[in-house]
Amino acid sequence: MVEVDEFWETLALRLEEAVKRRVEKALPRGVLRDLQLTVSVEEDEGGGVSLTVEAELQAHPGVKKDVNAVVEEAVAEAFKEVEGELLKRGLRPVAERGV
Repeated sequence: MVEVDEFWETLALRLEEAVKRRVEKALPRGVLRDLQLTVSVEEDEGGGVSLTVEAELQAHPGVKKDVNAVVEEAVAEAFKEVEGELLKRGLRPVAERGV
């Protein structure tokens, strides 16, 4: 059986990969100059666990898409993608959006 910490680390990695894949797919080839992603896992005193995604994207200046919207959508869809892993363990995901 996978240890709890290993489970969260694996989930964070899958989340990061899913966000990257979705951002790259959403933007035309050659538009993305740099994408830095960080997924952190934090446990609170009550035993709750938070997954936080931080993204920094540099795109070609002539891009016509709203790159912030692309990143936000990619993060939301990536969370949906990994949600099944939480449900398999009987965990209830609670969505919370940062500003």
